[in-house]
Parts: sequence; C-alpha cells; structure tokens
Amino acid sequence: DRTTLFVTTDHGMMPVTDLVNIERILHWHDVPGTAIASGTSAFIYLDEPGAADAAFEALSGYEEFDVYRRGGFPAYARLGDGPRVGDLLVAAKPPYFIENAGRWPWFLRWLARFGPRITPAAGLLAATHGYRGDEPGVAGIFYAWGAGIAQGREVPSLRSIDLHPTALHVLGLEPGRPVDGQVAEAFLQEQMAGP
Repeated sequence: DRTTLFVTTDHGMMPVTDLVNIERILHWHDVPGTAIASGTSAFIYLDEPGAADAAFEALSGYEEFDVYRRGGFPAYARLGDGPRVGDLLVAAKPPYFIENAGRWPWFLRWLARFGPRITPAAGLLAATHGYRGDEPGVAGIFYAWGAGIAQGREVPSLRSIDLHPTALHVLGLEPGRPVDGQVAEAFLQEQMAGP
C-alpha cells in the first residue's frame, strides 16, 4: 500500500525490410551535397545553397521517405535552425531505414556510389525506432501497479512527458519548476486524481 511501480520504455520497435541508399540517391539526381544519416532520418548538407529547390524536388518523388526544407521541418522532429541542422531533412517511412555507407562493411561501401537506391535489409537489420510518434507500433509500453493506481484500468496512450509529473503526483510532490507534461489522471485511483 506504500509502493508504486512504473514499467516503461521510451519507444517501440518496428520491422525494417529495406535500406535507403541516400548517397546513391543524391548521386543519381546530381544533388551536390553530403548526407549524414543513421536510422530513420538524414540531414542533407548542400554544397550549393541555391540547389535547395532542385534537391527538394528530386527527393520528393520517393514513397520510401518524406523530405523537408530547412525552416519547414515537422514539429514532431523538434529541430531548431542552428548551424548543425542540414539544408534538408529526409525522414524514412516504415519499414525503411537510412544509413551512411561509411558505416557499412568496407567491402560494401562501393554501393553508395554505384549500387541500388533501395536494398533489402535482410541479414543486416531486423527492426528500428525513430519514426513519427504517431505511427502504429512506434509507441513503447507502460504499466503501473501499486499505491495510487486504479486496478484493471487500461489507458489507450500516455505521453512520455506526462510520466514525470504523474510520478511526482503519486509521491505527493510538486515539480521544482514548470514541466512540459501534466498529471495523467486517467489511470490513477479516484482519490489520487486532482490537484
């Protein structure tokens, strides 16, 4: 009656079927720039700032990923406009994965320049995370038991940022400063819910 246990993860995992060879795609379309990728996204740093419109147009034709211009990045990415942010952002759609060829085994690196644009991932990668948070299957798990938690209640979803203020609320504490989240009252016992 004095213990509460939260079990959670920061994300789920989704199957990967194909690798996007972003360097090959840039070369194929004569986009002068460098791709820095690892996972489900890549920054494209253009050699010529004036090439942004043409590069965006060329990369927008792929169903495997979305492309965004600097200054128009999606809100979910939480990217600013600092000097390390690329000119373009390429965001893979499930079940695709983007990787720098420099991280491939040495005997496969030639594929970055001359290989296929999309390559099967079999044997190289089974699953990943980093897709949009609203993609089905991306969500992590969350279980709560014990003092202050309603028994048998299922909640369809919980934002990660709500965990901190909720844990403090169960402990009878207040955050020391403002936080982004709010108390997730949906799974608390009725007498615990509220300010």
